[in-house]
Amino acid sequence: MKQLAYLLRPMASQDLEAVLGVQRLAYTPDLHESLTVFSSKLERFPDSNWVIQGERGLLAYLFAQPARYLHPPPLNDCDAAVAGADALHLHDMAVAPWSRGLGLAGQLVATGLNWGRHQNLAWATLIAVQDSRSFWQAHGFCCGSLEKSLDSYGQGARYMYQSLLG
Repeated sequence: MKQLAYLLRPMASQDLEAVLGVQRLAYTPDLHESLTVFSSKLERFPDSNWVIQGERGLLAYLFAQPARYLHPPPLNDCDAAVAGADALHLHDMAVAPWSRGLGLAGQLVATGLNWGRHQNLAWATLIAVQDSRSFWQAHGFCCGSLEKSLDSYGQGARYMYQSLLG
């Protein structure tokens, strides 16, 4: 069997059209974010976003950003405040359907969590959507509760977190 070759690397602006393509395949339309939102996130947080590139193009991506524990940025936000950030928020991650089962999502999660630790952030947070809670639990995340509504993330969205301190 042929070994698949791929490269995990920092996201660049020229990746954004392909990122949007993977997003369209991975998420329901109500969770799609625009090129403007993704461009803003990449511009504001250039060091905490990654892609995995393969022979068939872009295979997976992760947008992560500094945030406050218990205060996740809203969906479609172009200007999330990060003053006093103590968490790395894994905002959006997707894997192209033809690349599922290769462990790419786990590699992106590990890369993000390691980056957060090197930034001395205490927490990693996310909003689990589309019945992904068990995936995140397998990667060490626990369910938490928030005072604010997660309605913009769809039915069943859950705030999740894990400590990066050890």
